[in-house]
Amino acid sequence: MSRKKNRQNNTTNIETVNVEANIDYDKLALAIVKAQQIVKAENEKARVEEAEAKKKDWHKVVNFVEYPDNEAWHKKAIHTIRNFLCTFCTLLTFKKKSATEEHITYNLLRLCGSSIFGIIKWILYWFTICFLFSSFFTIQQRTIYFDFNLYYIGFSVFSFIFARIFRIASYEIENSNDRQSIISVFSATTCFLAMIFALIALFKE
Repeated sequence: MSRKKNRQNNTTNIETVNVEANIDYDKLALAIVKAQQIVKAENEKARVEEAEAKKKDWHKVVNFVEYPDNEAWHKKAIHTIRNFLCTFCTLLTFKKKSATEEHITYNLLRLCGSSIFGIIKWILYWFTICFLFSSFFTIQQRTIYFDFNLYYIGFSVFSFIFARIFRIASYEIENSNDRQSIISVFSATTCFLAMIFALIALFKE
């Protein structure tokens, strides 16, 4: 009996070694990566379809109609006014039973996030103008003198670059359909602004 068991164990070990020797780990890794890419693409497709479905449902609630982008300007103006009036009237008479999805909450967060970055953009534009003015002129006793300053030119360039970056960020938030990313960006932005205001209040004291 012991010899038979030893033979069976040896045979099993040999088969296991042969199976492991026949595995191509490079192909296995590529197959795993390909499967992950397929799953990721399917999840992204499902997310986009869900966002489009929610968008269409909201348009039905507020009686919003989508028109072609390539139509004439006067038709586009008429359709824009029509959609605005329908949306405005619907919001005035909005009923509790119609609030089944977080459309308004999501759009408010997106609008607030985009507006915050837009305000920062215009503040940086104002700094750019001030730095450019200070690069060539100086004010002493209510009199303007010509005074070239290279440092202020560098500050104006950096301010303008960051203004354009915040401009792009505001467009990204405005065009985004990812609810989780918008909520995350809005939370991070409000926390950052709260920290800045707290530091300003601390230094003032």
